[in-house]
Amino acid sequence: MKSDSMKPTTAGLGVNAQSHAKALLKKAFAHLGLELRRLPSAKSSANAPVSHRRELSPIFEDPFEALHHMRGGVTAAFHCPIAQAGLLNGLTFGPSNWNPFSKTALQILSKTPLRYEDTILRSFYAIWQPNDAAEAVVGLPQSCGFLKGLSPYLYYLLPWRSLSIDAIDHEVQRWHSSDYREHGFPSVMIDQHGFRDHGPVTKVVGQAEVNRLTNVLNSLNGTGYDRQQGDVAMWLLKRGDEIRFLNAGGLHRMAAADALGHETIPARFVEPAVVDIVEIDYWPQIRMGTWTRDEALRYFNHLFDFDAMTWARQQGL
Repeated sequence: MKSDSMKPTTAGLGVNAQSHAKALLKKAFAHLGLELRRLPSAKSSANAPVSHRRELSPIFEDPFEALHHMRGGVTAAFHCPIAQAGLLNGLTFGPSNWNPFSKTALQILSKTPLRYEDTILRSFYAIWQPNDAAEAVVGLPQSCGFLKGLSPYLYYLLPWRSLSIDAIDHEVQRWHSSDYREHGFPSVMIDQHGFRDHGPVTKVVGQAEVNRLTNVLNSLNGTGYDRQQGDVAMWLLKRGDEIRFLNAGGLHRMAAADALGHETIPARFVEPAVVDIVEIDYWPQIRMGTWTRDEALRYFNHLFDFDAMTWARQQGL
């Protein structure tokens, strides 16, 4: 570990000298693909002045109660059961389920610091490298013929969404760049560094993911889940009496809470909120002909039935 005397500092310099030194430091960090930013106060937002805290939405045990409050015009959240939640690519959360982010978070808890090269996430990226968007759902070959030949991350064109492929592309590129920029990696771009859902990715992306998981774990361990930072985003999938929750934002918080053994996590709905299989014939991408009904049904059922743990064991993960 470096001593404090080796850390970059501008203490003791005059105002002009400090500004010049800071500019040089920012330039040096930028060459490394990093962003030098002022860190927030060590105080958690839970201790922030009342005038700086936003009013939190009510939170319910029953997701359908939260749903009807939302539909009635009042923003609401619910306690989402982590073991019933999964990712768009079919991987799942919970102690008997499997995804590389939760398993890497468990590694971080047992061994700190942890090199990215030694993580389950690194092994996953080396094994799971779909050729195109049609192959990007884990364990489901050729989910949608329309996606064949498109970049793997474009499997975000879900059958119940109404955006065009160009709009989905723009949306994913925008939040991907914004997300990495916010966390100190402004130079990361999908076409140059890869996409976090699958391999291949550069070491910069892999290390960024490990850093984020570490930071979220430290935060949850230190102050608990702070709803002032936002609730995770979910869709509710419904198949008869069965329900699943599909993560639409807040992956690292989900993975960290999962690794720490939390049974639920505060969540909010994003449109269309509930995706019910009985309405499959009205799903926009089926109506537009990009997904066939059979393809959409096969993908939807996969999100309920896929055994991610068995798949991971078969891959040696």
